[in-house]
Amino acid sequence: MENDDMQIELIDQIDRLEEIRPFWKKLISRSTLKDIYCLPEFFFPWWQVFGHGKEIYFICFWNGKELSGLIPLYRVKKVGVKILYLAGESRIDFIFQEGYEKRILSIFSDWLYRQRDWDLLVLRAFSLFTDNALYLKQIFNKNKILFYKDKKSFFINLYDFKDYDDYLKTTLSKHRLRNLIRVSTRIREKENVETNIYKTVTPELIDEIENLDSKMSLRGLGDDSFFSDSRNTEFLKLLVSEETFKKNTLLFSYRVDGYIVAFLLVFTLENKAYFYQMSYHKDFNKYGVGIQALTMGIKYSFENSFSECDFMLGDQEYKKKFGQSVRKTTRLIVYQNGFLSFLIYFYHKKIKPLRAKFKNNQYLKKIIPKELRKKIDI
Repeated sequence: MENDDMQIELIDQIDRLEEIRPFWKKLISRSTLKDIYCLPEFFFPWWQVFGHGKEIYFICFWNGKELSGLIPLYRVKKVGVKILYLAGESRIDFIFQEGYEKRILSIFSDWLYRQRDWDLLVLRAFSLFTDNALYLKQIFNKNKILFYKDKKSFFINLYDFKDYDDYLKTTLSKHRLRNLIRVSTRIREKENVETNIYKTVTPELIDEIENLDSKMSLRGLGDDSFFSDSRNTEFLKLLVSEETFKKNTLLFSYRVDGYIVAFLLVFTLENKAYFYQMSYHKDFNKYGVGIQALTMGIKYSFENSFSECDFMLGDQEYKKKFGQSVRKTTRLIVYQNGFLSFLIYFYHKKIKPLRAKFKNNQYLKKIIPKELRKKIDI
């Protein structure tokens, strides 16, 4: 491989990041990584909403005038600890020109340990579609310390089935299939029920699904709603105003008496359907409206010749039932060579696993609210 003089640029200003946006898009086209989370169209709305209190820390690898690698990070300080995180939502990855992965990661490792402006590098939900996590483990394990844990991500490879009916018969047990048919008949028998597929998702629609998810869903009552953080509403409105997502966002919904009682929000890019958020009204659980919205999206994906339905991250029961294929994503933490970092490593290795046993303790939740835990946890 050529390029003896790979140049490293650390970008810490949003204006400079805007300047290299065309190079970023071109790099993705030359990369094996094809995931919507790595698009600049996804990052900039996210940063506009969630960037407060964070510092951009993007590392560019230039081969002459060509951008051959991009490591998108941000830096934040928590309880005195300087932490580097992947910049954006879950599933962000390092972006490399095909064939340059190992070379740039090796350069990155050497460069990173010469910097003294960080204590931890935290890569959450990392390397779902690449071998970057594997390469980093090999590089850092030689003389550095790291901690990692793998998680599952479920999806449906639509090419494994003849059509939607074949998928249902192959994937679901006879009992589950009968139950699906039964509840779908049940909801159709109700008065004033309508199903919709919105190909333009407006701010008003986002307000509707926010209201359902945060106030009337089971996860909303459990303070686990996607929209319990109001910034997610603002972020989605910005995202669907981006030209790329304006044309590639779908909302599948069930309405009863004019009100949305279940929805599935989907992005459709690179011939894939990304099932981003799903929720349903708690009072309509007996009608299976959540599963009805989900299967509506799966059926649409078959009918429109998508290659895959990506259920995103998480191991919720419905994902295990309906997504028969599994990918692995990695949570990887790299520690700087310093006393503080070694103390944090001990905390992660010995203390935090014990604390996890009490995470659902209601008494502790009252003493240390969720928002406070987010602020102080490392």
